[in-house]
Amino acid sequence: MRRRVLVAPSAGVLGAWPNHARLQPTPRMPRVALVGSFAPADAAGMDPADLEVRAFLHGLRELGLVDGKNIVVERRSTAGQVDRLSAVMSDVVRQGVDAIVTTGGPAVYAATRATRRIAIVALVDDVLDMGVIDSLVKPGHNVTGYGVKDVALHGKRLHMIKEIAPATTRILVLLNAN
Repeated sequence: MRRRVLVAPSAGVLGAWPNHARLQPTPRMPRVALVGSFAPADAAGMDPADLEVRAFLHGLRELGLVDGKNIVVERRSTAGQVDRLSAVMSDVVRQGVDAIVTTGGPAVYAATRATRRIAIVALVDDVLDMGVIDSLVKPGHNVTGYGVKDVALHGKRLHMIKEIAPATTRILVLLNAN
Protein backbone atom coordinates (compact mmCIF):
# COMPACT_ATOMS: atom_id res chain seq x y z
CA MET A 1 0.00 0.00 0.00
CA ARG A 2 2.81 2.42 0.86
CA ARG A 3 4.46 1.82 -2.47
CA ARG A 4 1.27 2.82 -4.35
CA VAL A 5 1.03 6.03 -2.36
CA LEU A 6 4.54 7.02 -3.46
CA VAL A 7 4.52 5.61 -7.01
CA ALA A 8 1.16 6.97 -8.19
CA PRO A 9 1.96 10.68 -7.67
CA SER A 10 5.46 10.21 -9.07
CA ALA A 11 4.10 8.57 -12.20
CA GLY A 12 1.60 11.41 -12.59
CA VAL A 13 4.34 14.02 -12.36
CA LEU A 14 6.59 12.16 -14.79
CA GLY A 15 3.72 11.66 -17.21
CA ALA A 16 2.86 15.34 -17.16
CA TRP A 17 6.48 16.55 -17.43
CA PRO A 18 6.87 16.23 -21.23
CA ASN A 19 3.59 18.09 -21.81
CA HIS A 20 4.67 20.82 -19.42
CA ALA A 21 8.03 21.14 -21.20
CA ARG A 22 6.32 21.44 -24.58
CA LEU A 23 4.13 24.26 -23.26
CA GLN A 24 7.12 26.41 -22.26
CA PRO A 25 7.38 29.46 -24.50
CA THR A 26 10.49 29.59 -26.63
CA PRO A 27 12.67 32.56 -25.80
CA ARG A 28 12.16 35.50 -28.14
CA MET A 29 15.18 36.26 -30.29
CA PRO A 30 16.39 39.87 -30.20
CA ARG A 31 15.37 41.81 -33.31
CA VAL A 32 17.50 44.54 -34.84
CA ALA A 33 16.38 46.77 -37.69
CA LEU A 34 19.17 47.69 -40.10
CA VAL A 35 17.88 50.70 -42.03
CA GLY A 36 19.78 52.10 -44.99
CA SER A 37 19.66 53.20 -48.59
CA PHE A 38 20.97 49.86 -49.93
CA ALA A 39 19.23 48.03 -52.74
CA PRO A 40 16.96 45.42 -51.11
CA ALA A 41 18.23 42.64 -53.40
CA ASP A 42 21.83 43.46 -52.45
CA ALA A 43 21.04 43.10 -48.73
CA ALA A 44 19.53 39.61 -48.90
CA GLY A 45 21.09 36.42 -47.65
CA MET A 46 23.78 35.45 -45.17
CA ASP A 47 26.57 37.00 -47.26
CA PRO A 48 24.90 39.97 -49.00
CA ALA A 49 26.34 41.83 -51.96
CA ASP A 50 26.04 45.21 -50.21
CA LEU A 51 29.35 45.80 -48.44
CA GLU A 52 27.94 47.68 -45.44
CA VAL A 53 25.20 45.10 -44.79
CA ARG A 54 27.74 42.29 -45.19
CA ALA A 55 30.16 43.98 -42.77
CA PHE A 56 27.36 44.42 -40.23
CA LEU A 57 26.32 40.76 -40.44
CA HIS A 58 29.92 39.54 -40.28
CA GLY A 59 30.53 41.77 -37.25
CA LEU A 60 27.53 40.22 -35.53
CA ARG A 61 28.80 36.73 -36.37
CA GLU A 62 32.16 37.56 -34.81
CA LEU A 63 30.24 38.34 -31.63
CA GLY A 64 28.42 35.00 -31.86
CA LEU A 65 25.17 36.45 -33.19
CA VAL A 66 23.90 34.73 -36.34
CA ASP A 67 20.91 36.12 -38.21
CA GLY A 68 18.03 33.66 -37.96
CA LYS A 69 19.75 31.53 -35.32
CA ASN A 70 20.00 33.71 -32.20
CA ILE A 71 19.15 37.17 -33.56
CA VAL A 72 16.84 38.51 -36.25
CA VAL A 73 18.11 41.31 -38.49
CA GLU A 74 15.26 43.15 -40.19
CA ARG A 75 16.80 44.78 -43.27
CA ARG A 76 14.83 47.81 -44.35
CA SER A 77 15.73 49.97 -47.29
CA THR A 78 14.72 53.40 -48.42
CA ALA A 79 16.19 52.56 -51.84
CA GLY A 80 17.93 55.93 -51.75
CA GLN A 81 14.69 57.89 -51.26
CA VAL A 82 15.09 60.13 -48.22
CA ASP A 83 11.36 60.95 -48.21
CA ARG A 84 10.66 57.28 -47.31
CA LEU A 85 12.68 57.43 -44.06
CA SER A 86 9.79 58.48 -41.83
CA ALA A 87 7.53 55.66 -43.06
CA VAL A 88 10.30 53.04 -42.81
CA MET A 89 11.21 54.11 -39.25
CA SER A 90 7.56 54.11 -38.19
CA ASP A 91 7.19 50.62 -39.62
CA VAL A 92 10.18 49.18 -37.72
CA VAL A 93 8.91 50.78 -34.50
CA ARG A 94 5.48 49.15 -35.06
CA GLN A 95 7.25 45.83 -35.65
CA GLY A 96 8.62 46.04 -32.10
CA VAL A 97 12.33 45.72 -32.85
CA ASP A 98 14.79 45.93 -29.96
CA ALA A 99 17.24 48.27 -31.68
CA ILE A 100 17.57 50.36 -34.83
CA VAL A 101 20.93 50.65 -36.58
CA THR A 102 21.14 53.32 -39.25
CA THR A 103 23.59 55.54 -41.09
CA GLY A 104 23.41 59.16 -42.11
CA GLY A 105 21.97 62.24 -40.48
CA PRO A 106 18.50 62.19 -42.06
CA ALA A 107 17.99 58.53 -41.05
CA VAL A 108 19.09 59.20 -37.48
CA TYR A 109 16.73 62.17 -37.21
CA ALA A 110 13.87 60.08 -38.63
CA ALA A 111 14.59 57.32 -36.08
CA THR A 112 14.61 59.78 -33.16
CA ARG A 113 11.30 61.23 -34.31
CA ALA A 114 9.80 57.72 -34.59
CA THR A 115 10.72 56.49 -31.09
CA ARG A 116 12.03 57.52 -27.70
CA ARG A 117 12.12 54.00 -26.24
CA ILE A 118 13.89 51.77 -28.81
CA ALA A 119 17.69 51.93 -28.82
CA ILE A 120 19.10 53.72 -31.86
CA VAL A 121 22.67 53.15 -32.99
CA ALA A 122 23.72 56.08 -35.16
CA LEU A 123 26.59 55.60 -37.58
CA VAL A 124 27.27 59.13 -38.79
CA ASP A 125 30.17 61.51 -39.29
CA ASP A 126 29.50 63.90 -36.39
CA VAL A 127 27.09 62.26 -33.95
CA LEU A 128 27.81 64.83 -31.22
CA ASP A 129 27.33 67.82 -33.52
CA MET A 130 23.97 66.48 -34.67
CA GLY A 131 22.47 67.22 -31.26
CA VAL A 132 20.88 63.78 -30.82
CA ILE A 133 23.20 62.85 -27.92
CA ASP A 134 24.23 64.86 -24.88
CA SER A 135 27.89 63.74 -24.79
CA LEU A 136 30.09 60.89 -25.94
CA VAL A 137 30.51 59.63 -22.37
CA LYS A 138 26.79 59.75 -21.51
CA PRO A 139 24.76 59.95 -24.70
CA GLY A 140 21.42 60.22 -22.86
CA HIS A 141 18.07 59.46 -24.41
CA ASN A 142 17.85 56.34 -26.58
CA VAL A 143 20.57 57.21 -29.09
CA THR A 144 24.18 56.09 -29.13
CA GLY A 145 26.71 55.80 -31.87
CA TYR A 146 29.95 57.05 -33.21
CA GLY A 147 31.24 59.16 -35.99
CA VAL A 148 34.14 58.68 -38.31
CA LYS A 149 35.24 62.28 -37.79
CA ASP A 150 34.86 62.29 -34.00
CA VAL A 151 38.46 62.84 -32.92
CA ALA A 152 37.44 62.53 -29.27
CA LEU A 153 36.66 58.88 -29.94
CA HIS A 154 40.22 57.89 -30.81
CA GLY A 155 41.00 57.35 -27.13
CA LYS A 156 37.82 55.35 -26.70
CA ARG A 157 38.70 53.20 -29.71
CA LEU A 158 42.15 52.51 -28.26
CA HIS A 159 40.54 51.58 -24.95
CA MET A 160 38.22 49.14 -26.73
CA ILE A 161 41.18 47.56 -28.56
CA LYS A 162 42.98 47.09 -25.24
CA GLU A 163 39.88 45.42 -23.78
CA ILE A 164 39.53 43.10 -26.76
CA ALA A 165 43.25 42.31 -27.07
CA PRO A 166 44.98 43.21 -23.78
CA ALA A 167 48.39 41.98 -24.98
CA THR A 168 48.45 44.56 -27.79
CA THR A 169 51.45 46.90 -27.53
CA ARG A 170 51.60 48.46 -30.99
CA ILE A 171 48.80 49.83 -33.14
CA LEU A 172 48.97 51.24 -36.65
CA VAL A 173 46.38 53.82 -37.62
CA LEU A 174 45.77 54.72 -41.26
CA LEU A 175 43.71 57.82 -41.92
CA ASN A 176 42.52 59.60 -45.02
CA ALA A 177 43.48 63.26 -44.57
CA ASN A 178 40.53 64.36 -46.74
